[in-house]
Amino acid sequence: MSKMEQISLFEKKKGKLHYSQIVKYKETELIGEDMQKNVTYILAVIIIIATTFFYKLYASGDLTGIKAAVTKEPPKIETTFEETMITFSAEANTISIYLCGHVVNPGIYEVLPDTILNDVVTLAGGLTSDAAINRINLVYIIKNNLTIYIPSEEELLNNQYDSSLNVSGIILGNSSINTEDSINTGLININTANKEELTSLPGIGDSTADRIIQYREATPFTKIEDIMNVQGIGESKYNSIKELICV
Repeated sequence: MSKMEQISLFEKKKGKLHYSQIVKYKETELIGEDMQKNVTYILAVIIIIATTFFYKLYASGDLTGIKAAVTKEPPKIETTFEETMITFSAEANTISIYLCGHVVNPGIYEVLPDTILNDVVTLAGGLTSDAAINRINLVYIIKNNLTIYIPSEEELLNNQYDSSLNVSGIILGNSSINTEDSINTGLININTANKEELTSLPGIGDSTADRIIQYREATPFTKIEDIMNVQGIGESKYNSIKELICV
């Protein structure tokens, strides 16, 4: 084979090789385009399905699952009276009350200003069985730091209670009034008088005396005018006994 024939054959082979490479490249390019189209179709289908699903939920009004995933309702916390008082005390300016005497747990308690005595007694576990419950003004409003002594019935009856231990208004009536004024002046303490003493007052019979005792057991008298709150005692009857009674 001559040299010219060899060159011609080489050129033909070279052309065929170049053509086959071009064909393979085109085939690869077409395959890539098809894959991109398939991915686009798949994403479009997913979006359509998801949109349809959420639209149906919205149309039916059943969004419980979605709301639950987004927000969770905080758990309800039940608090006791003592816990509530402590929480309030931690968030505001408080006053200190030293409650001692005949209470279950004497001690210092932090409370808000304008707290009533009964709330402090509750924090202390309540009164003991021998406390003079009918003589304690449990609705006394406490405004400042204070020491409060709860006396017993025996201390009051035997004049063993020092009235200087408490500010005025906490103990209803005064032991000196019970032991001295009642004897020397003849005044009847409507907070402590028995039925016989009450019926000695003009216009006060057995049934009225019973109502006075029932009333003061629930709400001790803080002033003599309070006796008009008792059924059967009006202004006229009060005027006839007001010079004979005290608290």
